[in-house]
Amino acid sequence: PTEKTMARIASGPLQGFYRPDYEGRSLVNLMASLIRARGGDSPHAGLDVGWEDKLGKSRHVVLLVIDGLGLAQRRTYLDATASSAFFGLQESVSLSSVFPATTAAAVTSVMTGASPAEHGILGWFLNLHDLGVVSAILPTTSRTDVAIAGTDFPLGDYLAIPRPIESIQDRRIALTHRFILESRFSQAASQWSDTHAVESLAELESKLGKLVRSKEPSYFYAYWPGYDGLSHHYGPHSPEALRHLEIIDAMLLRLSDQFARHDTALLVTADHGFVTTPPENHIDLSRIDGLYDSLATLPSGDARAVSLYVRPARLDAVREQLSGYEESFSVVDGETLFGNGIFGPGEHHPALYGRVGDLVLLAKGTHALTAPLRGQSPHCMPGNHGGMTEPEMRIPLYFVQH
Repeated sequence: PTEKTMARIASGPLQGFYRPDYEGRSLVNLMASLIRARGGDSPHAGLDVGWEDKLGKSRHVVLLVIDGLGLAQRRTYLDATASSAFFGLQESVSLSSVFPATTAAAVTSVMTGASPAEHGILGWFLNLHDLGVVSAILPTTSRTDVAIAGTDFPLGDYLAIPRPIESIQDRRIALTHRFILESRFSQAASQWSDTHAVESLAELESKLGKLVRSKEPSYFYAYWPGYDGLSHHYGPHSPEALRHLEIIDAMLLRLSDQFARHDTALLVTADHGFVTTPPENHIDLSRIDGLYDSLATLPSGDARAVSLYVRPARLDAVREQLSGYEESFSVVDGETLFGNGIFGPGEHHPALYGRVGDLVLLAKGTHALTAPLRGQSPHCMPGNHGGMTEPEMRIPLYFVQH
């Protein structure tokens, strides 16, 4: 397939940022192709690389999502390693993530086949305005670590996430950490024919190697969060993160050899990339005089894309106050994101508008934003993502079929 350059927005409020390529080279398009190739229905355009027919010919398809592995991070790894077992030898194409370029939004798209506009999961911190809480949606807690709803609350019905992936004809099997599989969000957002908990890369490799021996056509979704965790903690280009990629690289070569013997196609991609964010480039929104008192509720989103829900009488004053930070972040109307289709195609989730701020702060360069509770210290990490810059938006896609 021909390589495609991601379009940089040339003018307007989003100038300099990168829009996800929902027309044929995003995670949404990948899932549309995969769903149709395996006998299901998707309302979205497929990949523009012509792989749909091939994806339907293998008995099994394995999709492995390596959390955080953007093109920029892969480039650093390949420059640093003497030899690559898989990443540097196999052909790949570039995709864009979705917006926000963060796990909550991107992995929900991968698990379901829905765009962020359709599923409405827009960041680690999500404003559930009709429940009166800014949640950490993946662990389903409030900002003070209290469950967002009682155990009898029908969370799946409330979230109302469309799942076109359930139309495929194969068995659907998920493999990832137990705490993810058993989380209340995962159980509300997705349903699988079977699940397998894995706590290490060795266990992931072993279980996939055994599962693909089945004669029953299957789709395997495998998600690995280890590189993302190290990138947040140490930085995406740190020795610790690069060493972890080396281990993944070797594992992928062994898996692709095994899959060749069992009529199994392998797709490898990521949910988003990363930006290195040094401590001096973190901006504590709670320390901007009067900002929190001008908001109707706490900020939501991620460290590189923050939604502000501003009291109407304070909107002009907040715009003026934030204009002094133009080197660090852009201040964009939430309506601008809707008008430019930034959340993707499809019918909008019924709660979508309430989950996007009146103003959205998009980080520039190597800056990050923190929004601690009053009395708490800011949480500053050396690696972050969630915004609309190229390093966090562009990801690789490998397709290996023998």
